[in-house]
Amino acid sequence: MSSSPLATSGHGAPINGGVVPPEVNMVEATSNPTQPPQTFREKLLADQQRASAETRQEFEPSDSDLKAFHTPEGPVVQISERYREILHKQWSNTVIVKMWDRTIGYKTLCNRLPNLWGIRSELKVIDLNNNFYFVRLLNQYDYLKVITGGPWVILGHYLTVEPWKPQFTPSTHKITSVVIWIQLPELSCEYYDMPILRAVCNLIGRFVRIDYNTQESNRGKFARVAVELDLSKPLQPRVFVDGKWSQFNKLPHQAGSCEQRLGHHIDHSIPSPASPSS
Repeated sequence: MSSSPLATSGHGAPINGGVVPPEVNMVEATSNPTQPPQTFREKLLADQQRASAETRQEFEPSDSDLKAFHTPEGPVVQISERYREILHKQWSNTVIVKMWDRTIGYKTLCNRLPNLWGIRSELKVIDLNNNFYFVRLLNQYDYLKVITGGPWVILGHYLTVEPWKPQFTPSTHKITSVVIWIQLPELSCEYYDMPILRAVCNLIGRFVRIDYNTQESNRGKFARVAVELDLSKPLQPRVFVDGKWSQFNKLPHQAGSCEQRLGHHIDHSIPSPASPSS
């Protein structure tokens, strides 16, 4: 008795009327659906991981890449430009951080940074002298998020963030800028407008972003904006907007610290002239 090529359900009953679908259909039914196209972030992460793998490949410097010799002044080590570029590339997604007006422990910083920056990928914190830290990020996406974001605040104090630089020396490095939140309590609500607030910020530093409640006019007690301050320049405590002076808030505490620790000068006298020239 010849066997019939019938598919059964396990109880002896044929499936699909006892007709086995062609093999090609079975393959199509079990194959994965078409994958959606990569997002910009996914492509960037993939490119970065590929570049990191290439950078981590074993590099053996030649005699021309690394020279060590003695001179009358003392021993000398010379590194070629090619070798230097390879060394620097490994630190391309690294930032330098330091608390502005207080110190912070290594473990505390390690525990708080992922949530503060909203980063899920791995990061590595390296402690340095003078309360500086290197933070190595996994990819450029996270690096750009950290370096262009902020203000970053830990335990009520600002964390300064700047790009990694070659031959960084913690004992002599000076913090030249900080991103902070400032308030304008005397600014009328009709001026809670992006171009106006951007212009205000750029007069005292560099505009970073506007607080959500200010942007949506949900709160009217003050305008809250983030600005990057150049610590080599005097801080301006007020701004003249459309015929009226508005004083900056949230500067006194931080400004006092800035004066004491960085030699920053602030004019605390706030006259009330009718015009900027008076």
